[in-house]
Amino acid sequence: ADAMEYLKRLRKPAPSTAQDDAYRARVDVLRELLRTPVQAGDEEYESLLKKVFDDTTALLKREPGPHRGLESEAGWEAAGFQAKAPDREFRGGGALGLHCLLYALEHHADRCAELLDGPFPFAAASINMTLVVARLAGVAEAGTDDDVACDPLADASGARTDVTTTARRCMALLGGSHDGFFELHGAALDALDRARRNVDAGPMDFAGCAAAARDEVEVLLAHGPEDGAAVRRLAAAVPRRRNGFLVARRTPPSSSSLRGLMRRLDARPRRQWFALSTGTLRWYDEGDVHAHARGRAATLLTPGRPAGSLRLAGDMTVKFRAEEKSFSVADRDGATLLWLDAADQADMEQWCIALTEHA
Repeated sequence: ADAMEYLKRLRKPAPSTAQDDAYRARVDVLRELLRTPVQAGDEEYESLLKKVFDDTTALLKREPGPHRGLESEAGWEAAGFQAKAPDREFRGGGALGLHCLLYALEHHADRCAELLDGPFPFAAASINMTLVVARLAGVAEAGTDDDVACDPLADASGARTDVTTTARRCMALLGGSHDGFFELHGAALDALDRARRNVDAGPMDFAGCAAAARDEVEVLLAHGPEDGAAVRRLAAAVPRRRNGFLVARRTPPSSSSLRGLMRRLDARPRRQWFALSTGTLRWYDEGDVHAHARGRAATLLTPGRPAGSLRLAGDMTVKFRAEEKSFSVADRDGATLLWLDAADQADMEQWCIALTEHA
């Protein structure tokens, strides 16, 4: 009997704290915004929409004008909406997508100006980042239509990332203010812009850059930021990304599959695409990558399917051989995990710097 009472006590949910209650209340508000469709003609919606139009018009240095009618169509297109009027494009993110877009324009104007000048449609990119952050923060309710709709970066099989842990890490952030969510969205836009600059991305590279931005936001949340200011500080401290083709002399065994076995048996150096982000180095077979003529830009033909990966640790050592234009990563015992050849000495040095920062 005593054992049964003990088990019952273990199964009882822990009493909620004020922070838990505040988090749930704010998530409920954000979730309601996510599920609320925008409606043309609604007084509040039109007021917020006009602010978006005016702010993007100012950043684009266009002549002010009305936000509705034929005169507005070129302005909406320049702002990154892919229709003549923006109403339909908010369907995925609902009113929450609109609020995130306006917050970014009002609080991160410099970053928005750079994105407006970039290769991705700015407004569409902002709405996509709203959906990504909604999943990570637990605003998109797990197991519902929200959760399915809010995963624009699901892999080709339709598999979605489990975000239970990241949602728990948002409790302090959202427990204090709704602004925590909007700052997280701003951090996602910032990460998206860094990712596209790093590879000189073109319009077709959005999915890869957005996935890199999502990974970076997950790393920010791993530090448990308690407010928007902490999000901004963490975002400013993220080490630089690095991407490009290298010749692999040695990589760790990637899998027990037939493909992995064949790689281990064939020890010849091979040219592969390497991507270093948020402390993890991933590499992809050359046949899985479509390379562009613009510097280091590339598009993965099979997103989410690296040939291998290495999580960098603080006790690892980066070594280089200048005369061979090669470098390696060794574990704490001195065993070589990776041995790679760069195109030239400058590329080798930049890889060594980036690896050291991430480790």
